[in-house]
Amino acid sequence: MRSFIVRSMVAAIATLAPVAAAAADDDPLLQTMVEQSGGTFVAATGVPALIMAVVHDGKSVVAGFGERAGPGSPKPDGETIFRTGSLYKTFSGAMLSSLVADGRLGFEDRPETHLKWGIDWPAMNGRDIRVIDLATHASGLARDIEPPAGQTLDPAASITPEVFEANLKPPLLFAPGTGVSYSNVGFDILSHVMVAAAGEPYFDYLTETILKPNGFTSTTLTPSAGQLANRLHGQGPDGKEIPDAGVAPPDASGGYFSTANDMVRWLKWHLRTERDGDAEMRLLDHAQWLSRDGLSPIFLSTAEVGQMDAMGLAWVIMHPAGDRPLVYQKTGGRSGIISHLAFSPARGVGVFAAINRFDAGAAAQLAAMANTIITDLASR
Repeated sequence: MRSFIVRSMVAAIATLAPVAAAAADDDPLLQTMVEQSGGTFVAATGVPALIMAVVHDGKSVVAGFGERAGPGSPKPDGETIFRTGSLYKTFSGAMLSSLVADGRLGFEDRPETHLKWGIDWPAMNGRDIRVIDLATHASGLARDIEPPAGQTLDPAASITPEVFEANLKPPLLFAPGTGVSYSNVGFDILSHVMVAAAGEPYFDYLTETILKPNGFTSTTLTPSAGQLANRLHGQGPDGKEIPDAGVAPPDASGGYFSTANDMVRWLKWHLRTERDGDAEMRLLDHAQWLSRDGLSPIFLSTAEVGQMDAMGLAWVIMHPAGDRPLVYQKTGGRSGIISHLAFSPARGVGVFAAINRFDAGAAAQLAAMANTIITDLASR
């Protein structure tokens, strides 16, 4: 009885929170789901702030809860910028799909075909690293770059081939293509491969291929003063604010700035069913490139939330189970922000949510909330 009363009170309070005017579609059902789910989540987890968005059948709602920058600050809204963290890997997967569709890059290509770095690339059991291995966390490379002894890495500077070479020398964790283990190193190498194949800076290629044609307005390397004034401030587990880290322009592993409004645009791009000019890109991006069956090891638990049944290009794919439909998902974390993106391509529904505290328990609940909303809107 007590839990029911608490939920009812939270729901009543949450419905008083106005929905941000993002892609403001007049859909009372979506507004009710977002307001009540978000209000209950914040009350249950105690996170300082939450931004969330739901897209369904082309309509969308964005709402913010809590205080985006400490006590007394406004709640976040659809134009509040946040660090995407590894959500940005999903853009990298789309960029790879574009380059493959254009014939400028192949999934079976080896990085050294495009990167003339003059270094020795690792292999194991007769298997060397392919582009598809980099994009599906199947390379066997370590999770993060380790700077050479006595050196520190500038988070706003590009990683040099010499640093990569030092990180390629330790033995691989497993033979490429035989297992899955989360690797920012792999995606950073992939970004350099894609830059070489595209023949232009990474963000320039992304802008002309995805961002500009689809009306993205706030996904950026260099936020304006006005955007920074509306930034979501991240916290550590202890509640202390984490200073914002710099952005490395060519790196594809994560860290750019975006907004919930742009995440709505990103979800709508993935949910599009028209056979338009990007249809082949989406077809490649949504393919299930690795099945869980037969892979060993599988180590995603420290970076992703939810079951992995298959891997797409950065996407962790969950097969239908019970009432839940097929779901593509990705979790990101950077500068005290945890974000989550999930959608069901055949059902026309997707969810974005971000919180501003590193909290493992809240992160798991964030993904559970997203999957519950998807299931409630598109139950099998």
